[in-house]
Amino acid sequence: MSNELIAETFGLPLPLILSTLHTVILHLSAGLLILCVVVCDVHGKVTLTKGRTETVSFEGGKLTIVVDNTLGRGDDLKICFGSSPGVAHPLCPAGYARLSVEVNGHEEMRLTVNRQGQVFKAGAVLSTLGTIKLNNEGTLNITVAKLPDAKTTVTRPNAATTVQARNKAHVQVLR
Repeated sequence: MSNELIAETFGLPLPLILSTLHTVILHLSAGLLILCVVVCDVHGKVTLTKGRTETVSFEGGKLTIVVDNTLGRGDDLKICFGSSPGVAHPLCPAGYARLSVEVNGHEEMRLTVNRQGQVFKAGAVLSTLGTIKLNNEGTLNITVAKLPDAKTTVTRPNAATTVQARNKAHVQVLR
């Protein structure tokens, strides 16, 4: 199509048409870039869901757990970790140790679990009911038993692999 035909078809001067087209393309490109960043950010964080038991593999010596309660009210967070078969604690499945930690409203907290089963908050060791034990292959069974608020999220930014443990017949591996 010639430039004159384009200008005649739209009834506008050609420079105005080209300028508008250029602006539209720039806005679409920016929108696609923002969408890609959001999708990548969400994909990179693995969220723990209350009541869903997972077997987690992590790289390095520590599993990082981030508790984002910036939109919620303060209350207890209870996380259950794999332990010995005979162990039983309220709110946790049989065979799980329990960590209880107070989370303030409008707070983001970072916890770490080392391969010896110790849990740390800001460098201090936290006590658990029962002993946290990793599986033979170095994975850790974990579930959230109680959140401080419905708006609280619990993520594992350095989780290498997650295997849903509730339904072993249909194992789904996520990355």
